[in-house]
Amino acid sequence: IELIENKIGNGQSRDIYDRISLTKLDIFNYLNKKNIPHKFIDYKDFKRNFFNDKEFVELSIKPDFLKSIELINKDGGYSVLAHPGYQFGKEIKKILININQYKENLINAKKLGLWGIEMHSYENFEEADSLNKIFSEIAIDCELNITFGSDFHAPSTISSRQIGCVKGDFQGFIK
Repeated sequence: IELIENKIGNGQSRDIYDRISLTKLDIFNYLNKKNIPHKFIDYKDFKRNFFNDKEFVELSIKPDFLKSIELINKDGGYSVLAHPGYQFGKEIKKILININQYKENLINAKKLGLWGIEMHSYENFEEADSLNKIFSEIAIDCELNITFGSDFHAPSTISSRQIGCVKGDFQGFIK
């Protein structure tokens, strides 16, 4: 943030904002590092409440799913659907009720460049194992690749998740 402010203060155009992406966690950490007072107890509270002002909502608009696939592929990346269980509130019953439509949507997304689905740790081993079994079968049925992610973004996530609850044979990146 300081780097951006310094560059703009030195006469550079504002388009630098269009080339740099800061996450909400980056901003939360910056405020804490600089001892800038705020009323938020933790990052979840900050993320949920700090960005509710109209200006922040407009700045944080993300491209839709299909546009994201297009942009990732344009940059030579591998578009992977992350955290598929959250789309259903991690409720297996909801997944099974909607599975045919979900597969159809994934197959259509694959035609546009979706490469894979991420298996990850969710909040505990049993939950992750159950969800990942369903989503790995969906990935296979839709001929999508499977990736694995721990989601250990910060020390606070380690206490709520178990290392080793996502595993499998990784076939490598093949397009």
